[in-house]
Parts: sequence; structure tokens; C-alpha cells
Amino acid sequence: MKTTRLPSVSVFARRGYSFVELIVSAGAATLLMLGLSSALFLSDEALNGIGIVEERTEAADVQAAMLRDLSQARLFTQRSATSATFQVPDRDADGQSETMTYSWVGSPTNELQYSINGSTTVPLLSNVQGFDFGWASRSMTGNASTPPSMDPNSWGNRWETGGNFGYEDVFSGVESDRRKIIATRVTLDSEQKIISISVYLSISILGNSDVTVAMYGVDNNNNPNNLITNSSTEKIGSSGWTTFGVAPVTIPAGEYYLALSHRDDDASFRYASTGGETHVANSDACKRGWDGSFPNGAIEDNRKISIYATYE
Repeated sequence: MKTTRLPSVSVFARRGYSFVELIVSAGAATLLMLGLSSALFLSDEALNGIGIVEERTEAADVQAAMLRDLSQARLFTQRSATSATFQVPDRDADGQSETMTYSWVGSPTNELQYSINGSTTVPLLSNVQGFDFGWASRSMTGNASTPPSMDPNSWGNRWETGGNFGYEDVFSGVESDRRKIIATRVTLDSEQKIISISVYLSISILGNSDVTVAMYGVDNNNNPNNLITNSSTEKIGSSGWTTFGVAPVTIPAGEYYLALSHRDDDASFRYASTGGETHVANSDACKRGWDGSFPNGAIEDNRKISIYATYE
């Protein structure tokens, strides 16, 4: 009789996890989750860091461009803690200077803005939390020193040939003469293009006054005559030199009169009692505008006024 052996089968029953194994597994899972969380946090910070670097790079580029423009400025027409308007040499080959404005607008936009030649203002940077032009000034006497050599291929580094003529000293005499026109005689040594007139004014505390300036020629009797150019009327509220832009005009070498007019007692001009020639006439140029010819009946004296013109 043949006997057949069947294969044996062993059956094992898996027992449950012990308490110790569960504790170890839970701890391992916790460590894994902490590691994943740290990785996600670091990834997020890395992305944020890239954004911060990009913002700082953009801000640095804008600041460098602004400082470059300011370093080329040759005439400021407006300055404050948060804005500046100034002229730089010709950039578009039209023979005219360019006028730039940088200004910071506070809350809510906190934008640093820019415009050129009166064009639409555009934002350069947003979320600028603080901004301040720290203006510093100094008084200089005598002739200007010879400038250092510059790269002739860089338009921004060429030196301007402009200058001033008239009286740049702040004289000690103080006079109001409101609602009159006061013209002092000056000499121009060579043909130049006049772009502005500056006058030193003393303004009472909390006071202000409308002020305007002009330039006249000299007639055959050595009196101011034939209006050449003039500024608009501006309200001035602080003491010091104030520069008024005028319609640019090219004039030959010779004798001229620089004139001013103001409406209020709050304003006074500065003068020296000798060494000059000044004419005073009854005419309110702030209200009526400048006459084409100097009025008759002007009083003449030997004063000279703290006033000068600037040319390109």
C-alpha cells in the first residue's frame, strides 16, 4: 500500500504592537513632521529673502540714479525735505536743459515719484517708509577754483560754463519799499543766456509776501528801460536767497538793471548805501505786472541791492 505525504503548512498568528513599540513609532513620526515643517519654513523664508533682495536691489538702483542726477544739478528751483526740482544739462540734444523733480508722497501710498520737463509724474518706488533730503549749504567768496579733469565722453561729467552777475553779498541795510519797483544797476562782461534772477529777502516771522523780479536795459539817460525778461509772482514765506526762473533770453555784454517788487510789509530787501546805482518808482508789479518801460519820476540813489542774475 502506497502512502502519500502531504506538505505541511504552518500558520502563525501576528501578535499586536506592544505599548513600547507604539511610543517609539509616535516619537519617530513626530520627529519626521518637525523635520518637514522646518523644511517648509526654510523654503518659505528663502523665497521671501529673494523678494527682499530684489526690493533692495531696485531701491539701490533708484537711489543711485537719483544721486547721479542730483550730482549733475546746476540750478535748483525748489527744495524741501521731501522734494527737489532742479536743472541738469541737455539730455535729448535739443539745446535746452532738462528740469527734473523727485518727490516723496507719504501715507497711504508712500511712493517716491519722478517727473521730467513737466511730464506726468510716475512712481519709482512704493512702500518707502521714510525719506528726507538733508540739505546743507555754505557761503563762498572769491573766484571759483579750477575744476578737476573729467571724462569728456560722459555728458554728466562735463563742467558748465554758467555763472552769476550782480551782487551776491548779503548787505546789512534792510528796507521794505513795498508796492514799488526797485532796480539796481549791474554789469555783464560777455554775451550770455539769462535763466534766473535771485534776490535776498528778509521775511518777518510767520509772515509772507508776493514777490516778482525782472531785468531792464539802460536807456540814453542811464535809466532802467525796455523790459527784457521777468518772473511770475510768487509768495515767499522764509528769509534768504530766493531764485526766480525767467523766460531765457540771450543778451550782449553791457549794463543792465535787475529789479524786484513785493506787496507786503513782511518782506524787506538788503542793500549797501554806497557803491551802486538804484532807481525806485511807484508801481506794484506784483499786482499790475511789469511795465515795458520804467515809470517816470523814479528816485535815484547810490545804493546797491543784494540781487544777481544767473546765466548758462
